[in-house]
Amino acid sequence: MPSTPPDIGQPTREARTGGEDRGQRGNKWWTLVAVCLGTFMLLLDITIVNVALPDIQRALHSSFADLQWVVDAYALTLASFLLTAGSLADMYGRRVLYLIGLAVFTGASALCGFDEEVLDVPEP
Repeated sequence: MPSTPPDIGQPTREARTGGEDRGQRGNKWWTLVAVCLGTFMLLLDITIVNVALPDIQRALHSSFADLQWVVDAYALTLASFLLTAGSLADMYGRRVLYLIGLAVFTGASALCGFDEEVLDVPEP
C-alpha cells in the first residue's frame, strides 16, 4: 500500500490562522487597483479621441469618412502596441512593462495636454 504524503489531510496554513496570508491579500488589492487604473486611463483616452472628432473635422475640413479613418488609425495603433507590449511582458515581466507603459502613457498625455496648438493647420 503506497504511503500518502505527510501534508494530505492536514489543515492548510490559511485554515490554521483563520484567513489568508496578509501579504498575499494586499497584493490582490494592489493588482485590482492597477487594473482599474489602466482601464480608466484607456477609457479616458478613447473618450478624448471621440470628443476631439468634431474639432478635427472643422480644422481639417474633413468628411465623416475621414473621421472614421482617424478612429481606425487610433484603434490599429492601440492594438499593435498591445500585442507588442504583451510579447515584451512575456520576456521582461508584466509588472515592469505595466509600469513602463503607464509612465509613457502619462508622459505623452501630459505633453499633449500642455500643447497650445494641437493642429498647426492654417485657416483658409
